[in-house]
Amino acid sequence: MDAANAVNKLFARYGSKPGPQPDLAAIQRNMTEYEDQYAVAVNFLIRGFAREAVSSKLFMAGLAPEQRTRVREEGLARLRSSAAEFILEAICSVIQSGGKAANARLVAAAIRDTREVWASNFLPQDRTRVIELLADLSKRVPDETARIDLAAFTAALQAVN
Repeated sequence: MDAANAVNKLFARYGSKPGPQPDLAAIQRNMTEYEDQYAVAVNFLIRGFAREAVSSKLFMAGLAPEQRTRVREEGLARLRSSAAEFILEAICSVIQSGGKAANARLVAAAIRDTREVWASNFLPQDRTRVIELLADLSKRVPDETARIDLAAFTAALQAVN
């Protein structure tokens, strides 16, 4: 997952000018030029992060009460919150971006396939935020199959609320 994450960042940042601010021109160019590769990487990361989410819950459940430290609890909360952010980024950067329909379907399918993991993994406030954002965002998704997959994802999140 670390290697996949690094590759994902390279897709976006390749050829970027150094500096404190993101090189938006380079990011836009890369997202267009490497759209297919980026979609495959995001698909892989969504599925991998879902496995990490399940593993982290199992890890915490296996700890004795005295081993469930504040640091571990806070780390798990950050992991859960960053998962929600990553899924939203995937939706915006691939599905809703107006790129190739096949790439939107690939990433939407990964989100649909892992929806039960995310529904139980997202923190309540993140789940509510994602549901609210998807209500408007899904209307702007150009591909019908991707919209259907996002609707299934949204329904899974709503079932937990």
